[in-house]
Amino acid sequence: MPPTTTTTAAATDFKVADLALAGFGRKEITLAEHEMPGLMAMRAEYGPSRPLTGARITGSLHMTVQTAVLIETLVALGAEVRWASCNIFSTQDHAAAAVVVGPDGTPDEPRGAPVYAWKGET
Repeated sequence: MPPTTTTTAAATDFKVADLALAGFGRKEITLAEHEMPGLMAMRAEYGPSRPLTGARITGSLHMTVQTAVLIETLVALGAEVRWASCNIFSTQDHAAAAVVVGPDGTPDEPRGAPVYAWKGET
């Protein structure tokens, strides 16, 4: 299946393999959050004050569920984030889809961060 390229009404553009994988990705992210107490503590302590408001962060790192936790932490702290994978073999398509959809979005109405990553991209 070719990657999906879309621009939504919320101006969240992305290119991922399949947004239908977001549900599985969200479950995996929830599990990963329990293994990453440092980032979760930062969300709890600094999330309400949103200290990164106004920061624009672009990242290029392996797109995995652990990276998804990092991305969503940056967003929770107020940053505007865009992400691209740095490795065509390590991308987890379900994680990329879940970040695009976001915790409050749906595959039909994504509300997450823009991500450009799919396994085997060229």
